[in-house]
Amino acid sequence: MCKLMSANADPSGFLPRPGKEWTDEQVRRAMDWLQRNQLVRMLSVARWRGATRDEAEDLWKEYVVRGGLEKQIRRHRPSDLPGSGSPIAYFVGYIARGFSWKIQELMPGVRQPPWQVPLDLEVDGTIIQIQIADENRSGHPGESLEDKERERERRQALQECLACMNARYREVLILYYFSPDTLFCVTDLKSVHGLIDRLTSVPRDPVSSYVWGQFGSELRYELMSDRETDPAPEPLPVVLATALNRLLDDEGLYERERFHGVTLRPLTEQYVSDYAEKFGDNGGVAGHGGSAALYKLLNRRNRRLFEDAYPGEVERSYTSIAEVAEELKITETAAKLRLFHGRLALRHCLEQKGYEL
Repeated sequence: MCKLMSANADPSGFLPRPGKEWTDEQVRRAMDWLQRNQLVRMLSVARWRGATRDEAEDLWKEYVVRGGLEKQIRRHRPSDLPGSGSPIAYFVGYIARGFSWKIQELMPGVRQPPWQVPLDLEVDGTIIQIQIADENRSGHPGESLEDKERERERRQALQECLACMNARYREVLILYYFSPDTLFCVTDLKSVHGLIDRLTSVPRDPVSSYVWGQFGSELRYELMSDRETDPAPEPLPVVLATALNRLLDDEGLYERERFHGVTLRPLTEQYVSDYAEKFGDNGGVAGHGGSAALYKLLNRRNRRLFEDAYPGEVERSYTSIAEVAEELKITETAAKLRLFHGRLALRHCLEQKGYEL
């Protein structure tokens, strides 16, 4: 039975002082304390992600054994505190977020969050695939037939509301709320064979040559062996998406010469510029404490670089209203207004059908 302890409790002072590096002893004590006092919370993170009780325990063990927990601990810096709050509470939250992020990599076959499912929306004769929240964990062990039917009806209501909405509002809602996020999912790979061909064909373009060089020998062999198989073997898209997700943390992905032949979108260039200005000559993200906010900028930069380098193979993702405005070629103010009115209209429509947004 796991002992529960308040996140504000004194952890025996294992946190390093601001500006200091973690010692091996501090890391050991932190890992031991998390295992004894915060295991219940960590397992709840995996359950929230859609794992069963046994899967949650296996995921946490795998996270510890692979060194993910130790890496996340060493990334944390007390100086990252947002001005107030308990240092230990912030530390626990930081570890929980890191574990939640890595579950994508540790649970094969769940490349998209299990609480999101694809839905084909037909509008004016065109099929648009969106991602919608699945509050009842569709397909999760133990889900009743009543739950499945209720979820099916909710999706149908959402589709009907989006279909009858003003087109300008709908396109902003779909891009901002229902499009892919930064992490690669299987559904983000528009052409698995096309991407494999770009990576394996000789001569390779500079970007593909670099990406290929970052893959391990086993992955290279697997991609070369299955490139002619149609359709692609089921595990292959999962393996490929997992490999690309690992490269989202690669600070060396961008070099001007490497991307010389790639047309970068304005916001991609802005991400590249922002990263270079903040971290380029100062030890990168790790040299600045490696906080979640800093890695988010790096991950976003790399995702957009992949999208621009492989426009025919990788789906575009949108995580800010600025990116939506860029895609629709409108101002940010116009995009915000459309998003505001579209959300109100969608909420009103769903409420009339007995559902919440």
